[in-house]
Amino acid sequence: MAEIKLDINMMKSEERRQALEAKPMTEVCKKQMSKGHLVQAACRNVTGRSGHMDLYEANIGYKNVPDSLRSTSYVLYTIARYYVTDYMSEQLASGEGSSGRSGHISANLRLSSMSKTANISIASPAINAEFTRVPISPYVTWQAINVHPTYSIISRVASKLTRNQYFPICVVEGSLVNTFDNLTYPSALGDCWYTMAHSFPKPMQGLKHQLPSSNFSIQVRRKGSAGEKEVMMVLDNNVINLRQSQNQPALSWNNQTSLISDERVSRFWDSNHNEVAVAYLVPGNVLVVESPFYNMKLIYDGARVILQLSNTMRESVRGLCGNFNGEKIDDLMVPKNCIHQNPFEFASKYISFGDSCRQHHKKSNVDNPEHCSYANE
Repeated sequence: MAEIKLDINMMKSEERRQALEAKPMTEVCKKQMSKGHLVQAACRNVTGRSGHMDLYEANIGYKNVPDSLRSTSYVLYTIARYYVTDYMSEQLASGEGSSGRSGHISANLRLSSMSKTANISIASPAINAEFTRVPISPYVTWQAINVHPTYSIISRVASKLTRNQYFPICVVEGSLVNTFDNLTYPSALGDCWYTMAHSFPKPMQGLKHQLPSSNFSIQVRRKGSAGEKEVMMVLDNNVINLRQSQNQPALSWNNQTSLISDERVSRFWDSNHNEVAVAYLVPGNVLVVESPFYNMKLIYDGARVILQLSNTMRESVRGLCGNFNGEKIDDLMVPKNCIHQNPFEFASKYISFGDSCRQHHKKSNVDNPEHCSYANE
């Protein structure tokens, strides 16, 4: 009976770390972090890239392998060699110069610091081969090769093809908002409730005004002067409130306090016995609320709010997070299809409760008269 044993090791080199450190995006991230903005687009980009591995080592041990499998393996190697013949050198692994040993094949792959080329070496009982500076496609191939401890191959390739919109998220933290379509604008949230994202019918031809759906609404407001925020998730007739309590996030479901811990998952059902949401803590006292029923995930640590929606919700939301249509140019759009030029005035249109906040925004913008244009004019 044939026996095959495969052992693969993956690592991240110091060269990769240094190359990432030297990228302009890393410098932007450092500046954002110094201001308390930890999850804006630049830092998410750098954090995602920092997890990629660039050194791979594979060892294959085999016994009693049939000749048919050996022949098939050599045919596949020959086909691959045809496409990279300009970058390779090889020699028969016989005599004293052989680096391979019987019943064993070893292969090493090293990506360049920016993952644009790869060096590959193969040592087998029959052939030793070296492939030097093999070009790698920047669009798909390197996403498949560049293993990440968190993201699967499918999600990495999809993220590249969709320009990092495969996992669309919106962030409210500090004095900035980053929309689903990656527009970053300044905000000055008050202690009134603001609509972060509200379900909204997809636009229909010939209609300028749309009425919002009552499906879900995510509300956020500032709490105190230390940058803390509170969140209210309105999911049809159910309400989840998130706030900071004793240095960790706290949750209530329909005005009933729920115990949340990192040791178990809390589940919440509606009156029809549908599971509406689950909640749990992750390291760092970060609270995660997931609702597959509403195609969303919300991450909250008391100071910042991260909302992730399914791609099925495109063009179906409005609020501080924009209209989620893939174009950030019209993200500052209010329900009447009016696109604001002033982000502070835009935010004031999404105040849900609290006239005092509206008055505050009017006073803040006395020197910046309201100006907006209608989409499709």
